[in-house]
Amino acid sequence: MTPPRQDASGPEAHVSSIVSALADPDRLKVLSAVVLGQKDVAGISQDSGLSSPVVTRALSRLMSAGLVAENPSGYEANEAAKTMKKALYRASAEAKEEFPGVQESMAAELRKFFRRGRLVEIPASRPSRLAVLDYLSWTFEPGQYYPERLVNALIRRYHPDHATLRRYLVDEGFLQRSRGRYWRTGGTFEVEGSEPTS
Repeated sequence: MTPPRQDASGPEAHVSSIVSALADPDRLKVLSAVVLGQKDVAGISQDSGLSSPVVTRALSRLMSAGLVAENPSGYEANEAAKTMKKALYRASAEAKEEFPGVQESMAAELRKFFRRGRLVEIPASRPSRLAVLDYLSWTFEPGQYYPERLVNALIRRYHPDHATLRRYLVDEGFLQRSRGRYWRTGGTFEVEGSEPTS
């Protein structure tokens, strides 16, 4: 399959800073709140459940990484962060054991393996594992390149064994890899206003 067109504003921009910024769960919560529309410290604090000083420190680090900017109307996520909007929204919902956009039969299967947004066990059976991999593949936006370090960082949000899950995603056709870059090639896709489609 042909790789997607390279996008200079995509996730490869400032990779080291982005990976480092995403490594902290508090910063992920703050970035999620900003991406989902909160503009000030009070609103971000309410959405993230974090204290104002923690939010302020996280915002400083996210701005240094180029993921968030401060403008007259408040804080705003840049394009690199916005490409991860769905993943960040899902991370927030998963903490409540919800699986937005997922058919109930699949959500029931996922609840066997997820606790508070974390994958607690990589399924041994292939059908269950495919359901989990399909869901993890939604983390990656179609048409975007992801360097391996960012793939690892995004997968680690769910489970520490990112290498095994990354290999499964490639072996089962959810991701394709070339020259250290990955892009999404399979799985179900969310369509606005409808159930996910293959």
